[in-house]
Amino acid sequence: MTRLRAVAWAVVLSAWTAFVWITRLQNAAADSGLVGVTRTGTFVLAGTMLALAGVSLVDALVRRSTRLVQVLAVVTIGVWAIRVPQILAAAHELGFKVVHTVLGMISIGLALAALRWAARQGGRNRPTAVLEGSC
Repeated sequence: MTRLRAVAWAVVLSAWTAFVWITRLQNAAADSGLVGVTRTGTFVLAGTMLALAGVSLVDALVRRSTRLVQVLAVVTIGVWAIRVPQILAAAHELGFKVVHTVLGMISIGLALAALRWAARQGGRNRPTAVLEGSC
């Protein structure tokens, strides 16, 4: 049952990640003011998050492994730990700041839940380097 729940959290985190970053790609593509390195960085980050969500989902569903889900979770936490303060410090409207803070908190919460269930799975699929910070 624990392994099934870990896989379920993998599906939830991957689906949420896809929703957030596909939306970001759509918004960036429509934003004529987003140019140069900022535009490229936006597409690289979104593409990386989508690729990581995809491979972690396949890994969880096909191999019943949570290794890549844990990597996705740690990267998600890192991205939002950086992005939320940047967004709050920038000259954005209050609504934009609130929406992105909520997106970040939901993402971090789902990532923490996925890490928790993956750690409970234990066994050969537990990447101790990621969980213990030794990588």
